[in-house]
Amino acid sequence: MSHHAHTHGTPNARHAWRSVAIGVALAVAAILAAASGAAAATCPGQCQTIASSPLVVKASADTALQVYYGGDTAGQVYSPSNEHGSSGTYVVAGGRFFGPGADVPYTEVGQTGVAGDGSAAAPFTVTTTVDLPGTTLRITETVRMVAGQPYFRIDRRITNAGTAAVPVSVFAYADLYLRGSDRGFGYFDPATRSIGGQTPAADFFQIFVPITPASHFEEGAFSTVYSRMRGVATGGPPLADTFLAPPDPANVVDNGAALQWDVRLPARGSRTVASFWSFGTTPQVPAAPPPDLATTIPSPQTIRSGPARVTTPRRISIRSLRTSRCVLTKVVSSRRARVLVTIFSGIRSRRLFGADLVTFRRPGRKIVCIAVPRRARTFDARTRLRVAVGVALGAVDRPGEARQPRLAPVIRPIRLVP
Repeated sequence: MSHHAHTHGTPNARHAWRSVAIGVALAVAAILAAASGAAAATCPGQCQTIASSPLVVKASADTALQVYYGGDTAGQVYSPSNEHGSSGTYVVAGGRFFGPGADVPYTEVGQTGVAGDGSAAAPFTVTTTVDLPGTTLRITETVRMVAGQPYFRIDRRITNAGTAAVPVSVFAYADLYLRGSDRGFGYFDPATRSIGGQTPAADFFQIFVPITPASHFEEGAFSTVYSRMRGVATGGPPLADTFLAPPDPANVVDNGAALQWDVRLPARGSRTVASFWSFGTTPQVPAAPPPDLATTIPSPQTIRSGPARVTTPRRISIRSLRTSRCVLTKVVSSRRARVLVTIFSGIRSRRLFGADLVTFRRPGRKIVCIAVPRRARTFDARTRLRVAVGVALGAVDRPGEARQPRLAPVIRPIRLVP
């Protein structure tokens, strides 16, 4: 099989990958492996090696990853002979395309060594930090892997140090090399919106599994997927939410795959997007852990009542209720006021879930966490859950003064899902 240099269509070919005849590449890799093992090889530039089984991961300091499966000496990302794989985290911000080998390469800030012992309690971890030059943005990316699992997790925290909110598109991308095959069909799991590729014989799979729900996905010719990501910077369409399915032989292509998250970074704030990357002779689609309601507001909704704005979940999974101690809620008031936030089930709050009274003696913002009662763990998806916001103007009712006006409560549903 002949191979080509993957330049992803970049005019200046910043990251033209080394193209080596496959026979020579595998021979060299075999000699290196015999001498010191695939895990001991050195990446170009700074990198860390997470050596486990069935996966060995080479994490470069620009977020590029190369992965070895089942003791193979050839990588699962093009070019298989290059330990700096054609993959990684890419970002569109301010009309520019950032990433390893992209139009604007990242500024490498630092990378930790490998921590943890590979257990579920202390997985192997490597954290890589990069800046997006000319912006106020920084990515802190953590790769986590448990020994024995055919997948690993990538958490990407994007921080905005500026004083204005910034919309960004974040991508997880790889030019797939499917255990010796540079061509394959696509793979899509509709239940989780996971995207990846499979060999023509359907005997090996690579899959991106979103943990943070993705905005879009795409599998297809690697150059098409890469160009689509890059085109978002100039106002082009997002990833196409398509894949090239078997068994049509015309759908066997030199393929790549990507997930896309469209997020808005608040001023001096951050957002995290996470995904699994799995490998196996059968499709590996690990279940995403439920969000911790004490630290995140999934599917947020904003409820307005007079001077108050309250942000709570619009949808809560039963799994997350059973594992979280409280429900995070953001309360903002533009005036002195008392804001009562109540989550309840049943009719007319006869079964109280929890409540918190937030007092503002001046305009401001407060974060509260409404405790999850033990009986909430018995809820199912048929349970009717609601949130009510009641507001009394003024921070206190003073003796001898007229009672401060109380606004009618605003009630919204919170949908429970499995």
